[in-house]
Amino acid sequence: TETLIPPTPAPTVEIVVPIPPTIPAGQFPQISNVPFTSVTTQQFSVGQIIGLTYGSVGVSVSGGGYLPVLYARNPANPNGFARTNQAGVLLVGDQFGESIPAEPFSPYVGQVASPAQNDYFVSAVAWSPNGRYLAFVVDGNRGGHPNPTAEDGVHYLDTQTGQVRTVLRDCPYEGHPGCLLGGSRSFLHESTEIHWSPGGSRMLVRAHITDGWAAGQDRGALFIISLDQPDTVQPPALNFDYGTWTIDGRQVVVSGNSPANGVIIGVVDVDGSNLQVILDGSSRGLWIQHAVQRRDGSFVALGRPAGESAVRIINQNGDFLTGPIGTSAPQSVTWNGDRSAVAVIADGRQFIAYLDGRVQEVTPGTEVPGGSAPPPAPSGVIEGSRYQPGQQLRVQSVELNIRPAPGTNNTPIGFLRQGEYVAILAGPVTTADNIEWWQVQTANGTVGWVAAQIGGFDSLAP
Repeated sequence: TETLIPPTPAPTVEIVVPIPPTIPAGQFPQISNVPFTSVTTQQFSVGQIIGLTYGSVGVSVSGGGYLPVLYARNPANPNGFARTNQAGVLLVGDQFGESIPAEPFSPYVGQVASPAQNDYFVSAVAWSPNGRYLAFVVDGNRGGHPNPTAEDGVHYLDTQTGQVRTVLRDCPYEGHPGCLLGGSRSFLHESTEIHWSPGGSRMLVRAHITDGWAAGQDRGALFIISLDQPDTVQPPALNFDYGTWTIDGRQVVVSGNSPANGVIIGVVDVDGSNLQVILDGSSRGLWIQHAVQRRDGSFVALGRPAGESAVRIINQNGDFLTGPIGTSAPQSVTWNGDRSAVAVIADGRQFIAYLDGRVQEVTPGTEVPGGSAPPPAPSGVIEGSRYQPGQQLRVQSVELNIRPAPGTNNTPIGFLRQGEYVAILAGPVTTADNIEWWQVQTANGTVGWVAAQIGGFDSLAP
């Protein structure tokens, strides 16, 4: 006899909570600096700590300094990635394999066994928001090679053509080969950070000034670099210590020392004009650095009172939101996507600090009373993700737990059975155990996070 299979029931979730707006992927940083699986190779899952899905960085700590071991997922291709190995060799790949770009590297760079042997040491990487371009910094001196090459500086790989373009040659000291090829210089510098504009047409590069007057200080300058910037000319510099893009990409958020206004949080046009001072730190006896703009238009930064070394999170009114983060000045700083948390390395120790006042040490071997804090997560769906806000999906697993935050360490607040439907609210978040989490609303109105993909198996489906 014929067996009749009943049709799949229609979605039955009546959405009773406001659906958050989507989050532009380009507003999220492509790289983050911290933590960690062991004392020597600390692996940071951005999904675990700051709620992103396409970037992470580990650092190998040595004697209070650190050499980055990088990983950044392509924001437009979940299977695409860029990474460096322990020797600082750049590899670009996908699910089919990985390779070293032909330029600007030596054909023998893949054979080096340590950073000190690698005169093409890659110290930073950043994907453009559309995933086409991979920008990276070559810094042979950073790895300890005695004879760095003229390739020290900023380059980007066009993944569609395979071509690499050099847009900035570093000149860290007199006699360095980059000084000869990169044009006249107003100061000596080495590139340390790359930030793509939200539209992907420009890069903001932070340069660490290496002139004698700046010795022992983390003094910086900012370069705005277009995709066709010639490498034979040093771009005009904005004379601020730190910078990131505003959320609309039209201006630059600056902090640290300014040419005429002391220590500030400010906003400036890309040509350095029309400075608007948001917070005058000098008048309050404050040092301020690594300021960023949040999606609501407000500003947060790291700051400290004069005479102290450890920084704290500070708001645009000069109020401290946390206690000291560590006991010394930061070596590395990375904000998460919605600027609700910041990862800091200080004196080889690793911390995550949150706007709600928590400061969590995540250095390997550090016990965290009460377990790990839940990872901050995106407030909406990240644009370009596989699910859309409000999309209704059917549970494929026999049983699926609902948790208050991403992570299996969070006690379930409910569960779903196979065949039930949920509506998508926010996500994704990928935790260190490679589980992809989404915030959903159930048919009975429960809001929580579910493991939508575990070990490659999708527990939700359209």
